[in-house]
Amino acid sequence: MDTIPQMIAALEASRQAMQPVVDACDPQREIYPGWTMKEVLAHIAGWDEITKDLILAHGRGEPYHYPDFPGIDGYNARSVAARQSLTYAQTVSDWQTERSALTAALHNLPPEKLPTQMPFPWKMVGLTEDLIGIMVHHEREHADEIRGLLT
Repeated sequence: MDTIPQMIAALEASRQAMQPVVDACDPQREIYPGWTMKEVLAHIAGWDEITKDLILAHGRGEPYHYPDFPGIDGYNARSVAARQSLTYAQTVSDWQTERSALTAALHNLPPEKLPTQMPFPWKMVGLTEDLIGIMVHHEREHADEIRGLLT
């Protein structure tokens, strides 16, 4: 997964794995303690959003700065809380919109940025393909866990 089209294809494949799970799950069903599908989708949208922001900054040659990054668990709570006032339909739309924005940011990333590392807000450094690999794995992991609950 070292080219932009490969990364976009991997993101699309992870979304294709998640979409049937979203479609099959009762939106009111608790998936994780305190989280229904709405919160799960808000959580994934939040990570797509920060990933998009990282890629946009990397494309400009700037380090991405998330003020007061609260750690992964803190970011999860913050991004879900920021979307709490959305309806379920709005949350689904946001989940789709953030993925489209992430894909567009990747599509517009200058290819010469691919072999250069960038700092991630959670105190790691890596390549764009590392970051996208983490996001692909993340969504697939949620899809697999939720699919297991539904069977």
